[in-house]
Amino acid sequence: MTEIVFWQSMISPHQAGLVRALAAKPGISVHYVAAETVEPHRAAMGWARADLGQAKLHLAETPAEITALAGRFSKGTLHLCQGFRGNGMIANALPALADRGARIGVMMEAVDQRGGKAWLKKLAYRYQIRRYREAVAFCLSIGQQTQHFLEQCGFPRSRIYPFSYFLTPPPVTSPAEGHERRLVYVGRLVPLKRVDLLIEAFGALRPLRTKLSLVGSGPLENELRALAAAQPNAEAIQWLGTLPNTEAQAHIASSDGLILPSDYDGWGAVVSEALLAGTPVICSSACGAAEAVKASGVGGVFASGEKLSLMQHLLSLLAADQWSHAQRARLRAWAHQSLSDEAGAAYLQAVLAAHGHSCTPPKAPWLCPQVAEKPQEIKTFVTG
Repeated sequence: MTEIVFWQSMISPHQAGLVRALAAKPGISVHYVAAETVEPHRAAMGWARADLGQAKLHLAETPAEITALAGRFSKGTLHLCQGFRGNGMIANALPALADRGARIGVMMEAVDQRGGKAWLKKLAYRYQIRRYREAVAFCLSIGQQTQHFLEQCGFPRSRIYPFSYFLTPPPVTSPAEGHERRLVYVGRLVPLKRVDLLIEAFGALRPLRTKLSLVGSGPLENELRALAAAQPNAEAIQWLGTLPNTEAQAHIASSDGLILPSDYDGWGAVVSEALLAGTPVICSSACGAAEAVKASGVGGVFASGEKLSLMQHLLSLLAADQWSHAQRARLRAWAHQSLSDEAGAAYLQAVLAAHGHSCTPPKAPWLCPQVAEKPQEIKTFVTG
């Protein structure tokens, strides 16, 4: 029996699908350790407690509880920790597991290196990686920049495996063909998400018969509403506010394109949600999921922070013929093989089987480009 323990600050809906898929497999026992079910600020964003399926949940908040729980598992258990630092759960779990000589893997997103104090973050990670370099068997790096960052901080390249957020595919829905076009943004209204850039690009283009729907809330809402009201096509910008995750997914699935213009996103789970629904994505080059968008062969990746680049990609997406149900089905099929919970479980099992052996590591499934049955029908607008 293979035993796997996930150590996270909360029950992440972006990890729950992978956890459920692993726990449903024969011969695998899965545990999930969290300090709380849903963080309050996430609940305010519409997040609900995620279903872990057959995995066993353990709630541990205090250092004493975390340390005691770390000692309850057998020596052969694999522990997957949420990063090297940054939250109380890992700050207590990682040393407790290392002291026991446990088998440890670290699952980590790209680190936000914007700003003048980025060097301090790198210094802190170098210290942590030096401290746990021998204790941590491997790293699962989420996002295209993470592997390079880990290498710069001293973690061996041979022990780094690309990883992603693997989600449960949503029910199959599509926009009605011939309807008014709709683009959608889903996320917080905060500076790093650059919703202002999206509003300005959409306003400058003034695309006919096209709506831009904004799902989410945050401290910049009033400022962004004022910016939207100043656009020549202000009536085409819709504010939907905070929605439950299932409703937000339904808006993504019924849209013609999802836009994620962030100045930084470790991955960007909405990208995976969109692709799994058969919805093309345009995202910035600062999103970890940009590598999946490129491989999808549709939508595109624009230069982070550059409005003209975003406008060019929006034009390309909107200039193409409206996607047929068959084209969306092909994108869904590729995403299911690349970013679904079942694909993630199979890939993680392959990584664990290959690690420490002479066999070639498996190729990350989302890095395998989509091959369309009829390439001439698929419009591809991908940079670099």
